Amino acid sequence: MKKNAAHKNERVFVLNTSRFIQNPMIQQVILVNHNARTLEQSINKYRNKVRQVHYHGKLRDSLDFKTNFKKVVKVFAAAKEEIIRHAKMLREQKCYICPQYPVEKVEDISLITSMGIAVDLLYQIDHMGKAVILKILDLYLHHPSLDIPVEPFHSILVSKLKKTRLHLWNLHLMFPGGFFYVDDTGITEEPGKLINKDYLFLIDWKSYEFKRVKGKTQNSLKQYFEAIPGKHPQCVSCEHFHFCFSWGKYKKDTCFLWREILDKLQGSAREIKDKMSNSSHMPHKSV
Repeated sequence: MKKNAAHKNERVFVLNTSRFIQNPMIQQVILVNHNARTLEQSINKYRNKVRQVHYHGKLRDSLDFKTNFKKVVKVFAAAKEEIIRHAKMLREQKCYICPQYPVEKVEDISLITSMGIAVDLLYQIDHMGKAVILKILDLYLHHPSLDIPVEPFHSILVSKLKKTRLHLWNLHLMFPGGFFYVDDTGITEEPGKLINKDYLFLIDWKSYEFKRVKGKTQNSLKQYFEAIPGKHPQCVSCEHFHFCFSWGKYKKDTCFLWREILDKLQGSAREIKDKMSNSSHMPHKSV
């Protein structure tokens, strides 16, 4: 892996290991672990390099690592009962709940938000029913008293209002040359490849160098992106292409659901901008 200082800030390493990697390429990390104590130690070691923490362990009365860590913490909860039991802690420590159980109705999410806890459905959407997703989206957009994020809808809406660069691949922590997944042995370009040990690089723990695996000269994600114009020409002309980059085709061979989600969020962003514009032109009453 070439050490290019000009690009080091663009790379994010998603660490599924508790071992500390002393390598100059490690400038931004996302920590993934099921052990709260290990996460606390890793946060202390990597310090300001940590962008997010993903906790897959059992919930307790306190997540000690969250005390001094003010950035995003995603808690992957196995059951509703677990969330209810620790609702006070999750609310006070401003965690995002990522349900690991089936979300089958809008009430599964309104229950969590009613307790003042933010929700992140990013990893569920591609496996959920369309009707349920659109009802949850409607809850987020139109419920009068809901004032906490329901992701990924919230980030997408904010990006459209502020015209910031955001796309589905970055939300999923996947992009050619942008994200790398690390376990105790090596580095991959996609999260699922860690399970199959389909490494791009092996880690030399004596020198902390990354050694390319023989034969691994091609980046499959890069190949997919390069093939989009020829394989999915209709994507390039879609108004949401700059945000999707054919994610729907990559995951489910269809993008109808994401197009509907993005249509609704785009419409809401337009309505909000119109209201803000109209209110700024209203005459002010003299006091």
